[in-house]
Amino acid sequence: MADIAPKLVELSADKLRALHERLHKSEATPEILEVHHLAVNEMLRRGLEAPANDVWDEFDILVDTMKNANLEGLAGSLPAEMIEDVIKSTGSSIANVQLFLTTTGYEMRLEEVIKTAPIVRDVKKAETFTPPKAVRSAARRSLDWIAEGKAGSGFTLVGRSRASQLASGEQVSMATLKRMKSFFSRHEVDKDAVGFSQGEKGYPSAGRVAWDAWGGDAGFAWAESMVSQDDKKIEKHNPGKHDQKTHGSWADGIAEEILAGGHPEVEPENLSAFLMKASKRTDHPDLTELSIKGTLLYGDEGMGIARKDMPQIPGKERARFLFEIESEQGITAEKEKVDPTTLKPIQKEISASRSGAIYEKFREDGKIPKDERILVSSDNFVVDGHHTWGAAVAFAFDNPGTELPVYRLSVTAKEAMDVSLEWSKANGFESKAIDAPAKKSLAWQTIEKHGEGDQKPHGAWANGGDSAIPALAPDKEPQAKWSPEAVAEARKLREKALAVEPKVTELMKTIQENSGGEFVQLDQRVKSTDSLARKIDGDAVVQYEGDRAIAARNVSDAVRYTLKVGDENYAQSLDSTVKALEASGFTLRVKNFWQSGDPYDGVNIKAKKDGIEVEVQLHTRSSFAHKEGEGGTHKIYKAYQVELNDSKRETMWSQMIDIAKGVTRPANYGAILATGTLVLQQFQTAQEAGLIKSTLVGNLSFNGGGE
Repeated sequence: MADIAPKLVELSADKLRALHERLHKSEATPEILEVHHLAVNEMLRRGLEAPANDVWDEFDILVDTMKNANLEGLAGSLPAEMIEDVIKSTGSSIANVQLFLTTTGYEMRLEEVIKTAPIVRDVKKAETFTPPKAVRSAARRSLDWIAEGKAGSGFTLVGRSRASQLASGEQVSMATLKRMKSFFSRHEVDKDAVGFSQGEKGYPSAGRVAWDAWGGDAGFAWAESMVSQDDKKIEKHNPGKHDQKTHGSWADGIAEEILAGGHPEVEPENLSAFLMKASKRTDHPDLTELSIKGTLLYGDEGMGIARKDMPQIPGKERARFLFEIESEQGITAEKEKVDPTTLKPIQKEISASRSGAIYEKFREDGKIPKDERILVSSDNFVVDGHHTWGAAVAFAFDNPGTELPVYRLSVTAKEAMDVSLEWSKANGFESKAIDAPAKKSLAWQTIEKHGEGDQKPHGAWANGGDSAIPALAPDKEPQAKWSPEAVAEARKLREKALAVEPKVTELMKTIQENSGGEFVQLDQRVKSTDSLARKIDGDAVVQYEGDRAIAARNVSDAVRYTLKVGDENYAQSLDSTVKALEASGFTLRVKNFWQSGDPYDGVNIKAKKDGIEVEVQLHTRSSFAHKEGEGGTHKIYKAYQVELNDSKRETMWSQMIDIAKGVTRPANYGAILATGTLVLQQFQTAQEAGLIKSTLVGNLSFNGGGE
């Protein structure tokens, strides 16, 4: 049943009483009782006299149960005062918690698990923070969706409570902000699902409703920013023998020594501190060059094989790989849990930056997730999953007894390498020979801003050869109609884009040469200040309650590339492009628009790293011509984006669909459809597209217990 609590708020007193009477004419099912209790709660909230001698008042509805709950960890979900009172009264911070809905509100009841001596504590008032306008707006939008029944059956009471808390502008604690950051980090994958973005079929998906309940993109940015500021206030976050006051410089010194060809040593208790700092670096110090005192970790017992010579087994292909090597060669893979400090690496060039990022996720979750299962050989070598292993080692030193989930192959490391290399080659995931000379992979490095004046030699430098990359088009100064805030954010964003663009372009040039494709409008690869300011102003008004800073953080195409590839090798080029970006440390969101019936054909890749998000559009020559050529869909789409007349919008949509039907399907079409998240865009009215704001409030209807 949809959460109707927000609708009850909209009802008049008479309608609320009438609803109560109608409910009593229905069967007392749990669903009906829930609506009844919420209605009585709303009457009491308004100071209305509740009906006397109501027999349904005796029923309490169990809405949530938590076994062996740590009450101190629930401060972000339940009132802090309630938690403090319970701990003081029971003398224990561990209890079985049940949350009931009664006719007087929500009531938490406890069953003691461990009896301890009473806790005496001084409770200090924690610092609290007010949600920004854009966060409140997203939460209110989620409440509307919840009321319409779009949250899905798995939506939790905590999600509803969080949406109500943020929507009302209630101040939140740092503990809540950390829970918000953890939620967004775990659920960012939901953005890839169809229905998450406006215009997609099924919008809003249950994942999108939950995302906005916690404050949406604005909430994620706010939580990350506030938690980062809080972390900087903490001088001692890890015990160690080095001077904690210079902790950052100490960790950077270790990284610089590795990059300079040294082999520094750290104590086991200080490894996590190094990884946390390394996660913020962009030059990927090699963990196998780091020694951990008193052990042979990381690389002293490793095989030292360069990463480029390792077998390529994509995550989505692992199950097939394991099945085939067992059915065809009798090589089994048993699920086990092992102490990660007992394993050894086959691979050299394990990025401390990536392992550091994984470690921080483990640290936030307080455990290594069971789905982080890596491949190991019978003789304790890591075959696949080296970065996860690197993080697990540090987590194990911090948390003795930690075990890492693995698949243990029934063959040695050498045999595993031979088998996996052969399988990779046979399935089109070919790597170079194992005895090829090791070479450092392309490192992502922040480059000092070189501006437009340095662009003439840019092509030869970026390509490392004679094939020139065109200079960037001159920047276009922002028009006077854009707000000063948007202009300021646009200038900062373009400066960051210019700093990283050369290295991204170098990578994209390599991808282009390997694919045999060609760039389109490469001189426009960095958006102008004017274009960025226009987008920031527009997005801020429509999505972020006027917050230009939040809007700027969510710009995804400050650096963008369009690549045209021949029909015959499009599938291979798509696969290699995705792999090359992932290998360079980008986090990807891949949206695939190649299904028939969509007005757009192509793949859009959002690649994010170090605060900059890059957009890559991959087209065939046919799909690009039908989009940008004479009589293509692009001009129609631009008009469709702003058209308010729904009849005209439908005509435009039909025109685009008809044009797209002429796009030739590329070779290996099935393999293309298996890449990324399939998206099939749907027609939207002007109101659905957010061009017209509805002022109507839906009426609450009740039909005897149905949803």
